[in-house]
Amino acid sequence: MESTARPEVPDLEVLVHRFSWCFCGSETHSADHIKLRTFKRPVESGKAVALSYGMGDFDRQKHIFGHVDGFESEIVRLEFGGEWEIENLASTFVALSKKHGAVWLDQLSIP
Repeated sequence: MESTARPEVPDLEVLVHRFSWCFCGSETHSADHIKLRTFKRPVESGKAVALSYGMGDFDRQKHIFGHVDGFESEIVRLEFGGEWEIENLASTFVALSKKHGAVWLDQLSIP
């Protein structure tokens, strides 16, 4: 009789990010900016959404979205192509973080 037990597989973790609106009042950042918290989640947890290859196809530029939570001098810059509406991305990241708990974004999650 063959065993149907699956071999032990180590828990895989990935870096995910939680985006939220920041109200730090910093003069360095615009009034509407985000703060970013980074942490690890097991791949199979289902408590994050993945956005892959979101950089775009043309006219890529780095945009400032805000800063790392608790560190106003650590600026969060993300690169996106000209086809993206940058003004809407911060709102989208915050909404996805609220809905799914976290966001896996290749630009931030792959060292």
